[in-house]
Amino acid sequence: MDIDNPGTALDRSGHPNPVPRIVGKIRRRHAVEVGDLKFLRAHTERRIKMTVPGPFTMSQQAQNDFYKSDEEAAMDYAVAVNEEIRDLFAAGADIVQIDEPYMQARPEKARVYGLKALNRALEGVKGATAVHICFGYAA
Repeated sequence: MDIDNPGTALDRSGHPNPVPRIVGKIRRRHAVEVGDLKFLRAHTERRIKMTVPGPFTMSQQAQNDFYKSDEEAAMDYAVAVNEEIRDLFAAGADIVQIDEPYMQARPEKARVYGLKALNRALEGVKGATAVHICFGYAA
């Protein structure tokens, strides 16, 4: 991901925004939220829910300058999200929520590959999960 030379993508309300550019194969280099989970776990005995961005939504919030299709990018995002979810459960999360607001905002693309990417992100995951799809407050 190139965050120093941003590209452009339309947000959920149709306005252009600066976004990271995909310039190579998407892969997860390290855990992103596990440190936050461990901090929270050290300070509560209550159930913990962590949230992660969904692979479909991330594919819509980046400029794709590498993959042949947004679907291909979403599927590699899904692999990275799957690894993060597994690490969150291993570190003590009770629930992991995947946020996918762009499935509502881009229903045509979501019908083609959104569910496929979401299922890949959840493949082999052991633990309670939830999917959050927002309906319109961005507009």
